[in-house]
Amino acid sequence: MPESKGLDQEKTKKTKFWARRALGSISEMRHNKETGLFPKSEGWRNVVEHELVEAEAVDVLAEKLGLSEEDRKNLRTAALLHDVYKRKEIERASVEGPSSFDKTAVEEAEWVRSLGYSEEIVKYIESVAWTSLEEFTRDFNTISTARKIIHYVDDITLGGDIVYLDKRIDYLEAKHEYRELNERGRAVFNGRTYSEVQREISKRIEREFAPKLGIADPQAIPEFIKDCINTRITQSE
Repeated sequence: MPESKGLDQEKTKKTKFWARRALGSISEMRHNKETGLFPKSEGWRNVVEHELVEAEAVDVLAEKLGLSEEDRKNLRTAALLHDVYKRKEIERASVEGPSSFDKTAVEEAEWVRSLGYSEEIVKYIESVAWTSLEEFTRDFNTISTARKIIHYVDDITLGGDIVYLDKRIDYLEAKHEYRELNERGRAVFNGRTYSEVQREISKRIEREFAPKLGIADPQAIPEFIKDCINTRITQSE
């Protein structure tokens, strides 16, 4: 088989896999459309692609760590909605400044509740990014594995790709729209920025998960997740 034909078939299979994942979550896709993340021409559909990848990644970790089917389902749903207000967040912050980020996060959670999603799903959504760092720092040992999974996966998903933790945090630190917000963390965490604490928490999660996954190097978990997703794609019909 010519190499180019093989690559085309691989690309087609990958496209069909993600299309099936989107169709299998049509309610969540509609909610993303309602908040302005479609059509692609407006530049926000990449957020939905990011959510789809996160949903697959949380499911991989949940499966490998032995979570229940209910937990896996709730995690997938939360991942598919965790950035549903991303457009609102960015557009509002461009007018009101970084102080609006917290307000938008609260509004997002309330909107998801209004759609009839469970408190468990809302709690998972609230377990990502800077809004969860105080709790994760204070109560790390009592926070559930499911919540650690979605928190960690969000920290290693860059666009539609799973990357090493440091690469994702470095990227966030460099984004101008988050710089002031990041610096606000110093007042909360004794001089440390939100990104510094974010990096610390997810490295701690890596160290916790690695032996349970049978991985010697905690930093290799993102590659492990990518390999598992690629296997799912390869084995899909």
